Amino acid sequence: MSNIDQRGSKNPAWVGGPKYYSKGSISRTCEHCDSEFETFPSRIKKGLAKYCSAQCRINAMNKRKAVDLVCARCGKQYNTPKSRAIAKVNYCSRECWIKRSVWIEFKCEQCNKAFVLAPKTAQARNARYCSKKCMGLAWRGEDSPSWKGGYYDSEHLKLRASPEYKEWRKDVFERDKYKCRKCGDDKGGNLHAHHIYSIARFVEYGLEGSNGLTFCNSCHDKFHKIYGTHNFQPEDTYAFLGGQQRLVFGIESVGDSERGIT
Repeated sequence: MSNIDQRGSKNPAWVGGPKYYSKGSISRTCEHCDSEFETFPSRIKKGLAKYCSAQCRINAMNKRKAVDLVCARCGKQYNTPKSRAIAKVNYCSRECWIKRSVWIEFKCEQCNKAFVLAPKTAQARNARYCSKKCMGLAWRGEDSPSWKGGYYDSEHLKLRASPEYKEWRKDVFERDKYKCRKCGDDKGGNLHAHHIYSIARFVEYGLEGSNGLTFCNSCHDKFHKIYGTHNFQPEDTYAFLGGQQRLVFGIESVGDSERGIT
């Protein structure tokens, strides 16, 4: 129920009408709804006694700021605030907005469920699946656009989750005295054990002590941005270190004494 429906004796706060006001009150006509209301001369002098309620004042201000538009769907002329008339194409209602274009029906390739999309949305999404869930179920294994040839096999995942893998990381850190082999950073919680031979491609070398190097978070990210995450070669690590260390299978320290690493 609006404030207009609760005026006068219909208002729960009604206390008996004009006798509530002092003898000096004046009757005025609301500039928005034309209903009469009581107010005081002091408010009239201040220019405040124009509307019978706060809601009428808000409605009057909105009407002043409104503009006339034509609905792009049904052709109906309607009135709306300027703040809402910023779009290139405007609609008078949500129903017209929903029906703004002819929707096309498609069939999901995963669950065979029928669904509809607007032409532009269908073109952007390729309209093959009804939801992200169905797309995720369909794009698995070799059907995924991100398929890399099966590097992430079960053996690789099991190895990374094993206690032996955690022990391998610890051994690599201790050997390098918890220092980045590239920049010498030794901040706690900032180090990574980098594989010289990619563990995704060479699972059998995953726990070899000589197949690991200590990199800080920044250097490790920088390496993989340059050489990729799976297809890098041992020579890439050698080049990344600037020739300071010679790599055969693992590492053979050359020039480590200059960096304080033994």
